[in-house]
Formats: sequence, structure tokens, C-alpha cells
Amino acid sequence: MNEMLTKNKFLEIVESPKSSVLHFKKDVYDFVNDRHFVNTAKMVKDIISLANTIRNETAYIIYGVAEKTETSLKLIGIENEVTNELLQEKIKNKVFPRPVFSYHEIEFNNLRFGVLELPVHKYEAPLTSRIHLKGLARAKVYYRSGKNKVKACGSDVIRINEWLKSLPGSVNETLSDKVNEIILRLTKNEEKLSIILTDLLELSKKYLLRDIGEFCTSQILGVKENMAEKHKYRVQKVIVSASRNEMSFVQYDKIIKSINNQEQINVKDFEERYLLINHSIITVEHLIEQFNNRKNKLYELIQLNSQYNIQEDSEELNIFVFESNIDSLYRNIQQKTIDLLMKI
Repeated sequence: MNEMLTKNKFLEIVESPKSSVLHFKKDVYDFVNDRHFVNTAKMVKDIISLANTIRNETAYIIYGVAEKTETSLKLIGIENEVTNELLQEKIKNKVFPRPVFSYHEIEFNNLRFGVLELPVHKYEAPLTSRIHLKGLARAKVYYRSGKNKVKACGSDVIRINEWLKSLPGSVNETLSDKVNEIILRLTKNEEKLSIILTDLLELSKKYLLRDIGEFCTSQILGVKENMAEKHKYRVQKVIVSASRNEMSFVQYDKIIKSINNQEQINVKDFEERYLLINHSIITVEHLIEQFNNRKNKLYELIQLNSQYNIQEDSEELNIFVFESNIDSLYRNIQQKTIDLLMKI
């Protein structure tokens, strides 16, 4: 990172004409009155656009400078209190890859000015916003052309990528690399899902991925809330009974025939229902092992509190699950994990 500007260097910059790598703003971002995160969006877009601009020198945003005319500027200073730590915190988890920049203030002619510096830095990909903000689309590349912030087209993105690749140095293993590795592990089906989810939970803590962390926790510990819409990947069509008795062979035979004939089950004490299966991934894997170890096993009996019953009955239910239910549940959790990772 470049050292803080001297007053002579500051004067040299503010006397320079506007360009793709030099931007002047009247005041620094007002985060106190940031309704709908409008000012946050402006900051994110400014930083992304400059970081993605193809150049061979440090880019600057100078705060406290107003335009008098198209070719002349007026030094007015800034009023808002902003620190480098605050800007770093504001942009954290909003931009990928994480931008490298610094912010400091300088006094000149008894006025206070803000200086944001973005050095030329080798990123693994052009910077994009990870979230939708006002005037800023998620996952879209922006760069500066003259004094304008421009949304990149396909050929622009290719050129920016090639420029980043051409920069000296190497890119350390990034969040993107680690996410790609986990996606590959999920698709290989060589490890238990419980192991991968545990590793993913640790990754979510390191990179502050709240949604991923909550998802992994709910799979590892089991779903704790009755939210079928949120966890619809866990909803299965199963056979339930309020009775604690095991299913007899005769009852099982009748039920299977009804299912095969696509008829409504009409067997005493048993019925089909859509249920949110809330069990932990360890329990799900244990059920899979039970079916694998006992090939003649027709079903497994599990209990589920009625709060996870979509039909909202009050009794505690005994659920008769078949191998197809558990296999489907396991695949759905696996696919949901991949879907969430693809959004990072």
C-alpha cells in the first residue's frame, strides 16, 4: 500500500485534470443518514469501478473538491467524520474479491480533505458486488471510462480479466478457490455430507458467511424451527401413524399397492402426509447405513413432533420412512448446499 500523500503530492493531484483514475467528490459518504443504503451503494460502486479500471498507477478519490466549471475545481473540504476502519467494515462482505484500498485525511489551507487510494492490485477476478444495492447490480462488473462509471459488456470483462492476469505476483488461495473445492467434493460423492458441512461451517465463520453458517448449523444439529417453506428441500411424502405399533406385513403390502396404483392410502391407523424431516445429517446418514446393512429392511420408524407436520396436527407422530425417502432427503440437502455455494 502506498504511503499517505504529502501536501505537495496532494496539491499536484488536485491540480490534475479528471481522468479514469482520478475522481473528485464534494463530500465523503454520509453513513449516518444512509436511508436504503444509498450512500453505501455509492461507495461500493466507486471502489469497484476504480479497482476494475485498467491502469498502471494508483487510482484516487479526493473528497472535499467541487467543480467550479468543466475544467476548474474548488477546494471546499469535508464535514463528515469517516475513518479507514469504517470504510473497510462497510465494504466487507459486499464485494468479491475483497478490494485493497486505504483511506486517510489530509489538512490543506485549513481545510480537511479525504483521500481514498486504490493501488494496482492482482485480483483473481474483476470486483463485483455480492448484493443488490440501489444503482448497483449484483455480480456485474463496473469500471471507469473518463469520469463515468460504466457497466462492462462481455468483451470489457474479458479485457479486465486479461489485465488482472498479466499483473505481476500471485493470488493467494481465495474464498472462491475454497468454495470451488467444496463444490467439487460435494459432486464427487466420496465423503459423507456431514464431514463436508462441518468444514463448510468453519469456512463460513472465517469469511463471515452468515447464511451459509446458519444452513450448516441447521443440518448438523437438525432443523429447530417449523418453517417448511424455508426448508422445503427437507419435505418428504411419508406414511404416518399416531399408533406406536410397528407396521404389519399385511398393512405394508396394502400401503405399497395403494402407492403403486396411485391411490389414496386407506389402511387403518395409517395415512400419507407431507412432512418436514428435521433430523440432523448424522441421523440421516445413520438411516442410510441401516438400509444398506439390512437389504431386507422395508422401512425405518422415526418419531417427529407434530410442529414439523405441514398439516399442523397436535399429536406426536410415528413416521414410516422408506429408503427412497432418505435417499431423496440426502440428495436434496446436498443439492441445496451446492445451490447456496453458487450464490457466493
